[in-house]
Amino acid sequence: MDAVDLVLYSGAVYGLAWLVVKSALLEAARTRLRAAPVSRKLVDCIVCVGTWIGLALLLAMPELSTVCIPWSTPYDLVLLLGWTVFFLWIVGRCTGDAS
Repeated sequence: MDAVDLVLYSGAVYGLAWLVVKSALLEAARTRLRAAPVSRKLVDCIVCVGTWIGLALLLAMPELSTVCIPWSTPYDLVLLLGWTVFFLWIVGRCTGDAS
């Protein structure tokens, strides 16, 4: 795995999570989701949303796992997801997006 691939993947996850949690574009959807008790905290947490986005990207995009970020065992997947959470938390704390 190339470090550039890992940075690109991490940046894509953070960008998508920011779009869901912070952008004005999805404010109406966030308002509707906040009405449900289960999703109220989820839509306000960039690390939470990013974790699910990262997992979805790793599972739903087979070309990502074979070309950019190889994972061949469930342990590799857990390690990459752990990296995703760590990256989201660090960047979120540095930018003030993580609460």
